[in-house]
Amino acid sequence: MFNSGASAIFASVFANVASGDHIVSVNKPYGWAQKMFDRVLPRFGVTTTYIDGTNIANFERAVLPNTKVIYLESPNSWDFCPSGPSGGGRTGKAEDIVTICDNSFCTPLFQKPLSMGIDMVLQSAANTSAAIATL
Repeated sequence: MFNSGASAIFASVFANVASGDHIVSVNKPYGWAQKMFDRVLPRFGVTTTYIDGTNIANFERAVLPNTKVIYLESPNSWDFCPSGPSGGGRTGKAEDIVTICDNSFCTPLFQKPLSMGIDMVLQSAANTSAAIATL
């Protein structure tokens, strides 16, 4: 449990990378996640490649020998496009890469990324409460 989504994203990503590592992320992730990928992690020698997560082949093409994390949001924070947890999960398992999915918008009521092969799932209690209230 964290006090914010940004804290949960940072902790889950930062715990799985080291200097010289690479991350594959969906395009236009949550604003703070993108700042971490673009401004914070490069200071530690970690690079990020952004992909269109709606096409499974993009995950496979973006993986490098030093890729340690695949980061997904489903749906995406900015444009609400689904970003393929099953494709990211399959690629991660095949390449022994940690997969992290922010599932705040779908919540575990509507999508279960762990069952799609994702290693770590981030949920927002605020969004889950809102989803439960609308049932």
